[in-house]
Amino acid sequence: MTFPARSATGAFRDFCISNETNLSVPSLFVIELSSMVSIAFGARGLVSLEISIRESGGVTILDLQGRSTISDGETELLSQYLERVVTSGVRKLLLNLINLTQVDSSGLSVMVTTYVSLRGKGGEMGFLGPRGRVLEAFKVLHLLEIIPCFDDEAQALAAFRSRGSFGTS
Repeated sequence: MTFPARSATGAFRDFCISNETNLSVPSLFVIELSSMVSIAFGARGLVSLEISIRESGGVTILDLQGRSTISDGETELLSQYLERVVTSGVRKLLLNLINLTQVDSSGLSVMVTTYVSLRGKGGEMGFLGPRGRVLEAFKVLHLLEIIPCFDDEAQALAAFRSRGSFGTS
């Protein structure tokens, strides 16, 4: 599986590891390390967001590590992952934010857009363990009153299993 990246013209292309030396450099270049983990390079170098995908009990979990800001392409990477997950038919999504250190308005917008999209398709989304600046941003925008948030992964998975639609904890 490769993840699409936008070229300088805004068109989508799929990128994978290549030995070619005459590659045009897009605004975001994604290298798939495995079917679960990719790294990305933006215009300024390595993107500061690592995303891994796993599944537990019918719930797709995205583990986010680093930051999600517009400046170095992290939000674009997050948006591409979330869009791919939703279009693949996932309806139960947990964003593990325990290791997300920073998020700006663009990252928040991507998360909220994904939540709205999933709800419109009968799906569910929750947050796991936002901390520090990320938690403060969520509080300021009252996101914790809208999108379920959990401190413990087992608690989050149980909430997905026990009800068709869960409330905040």
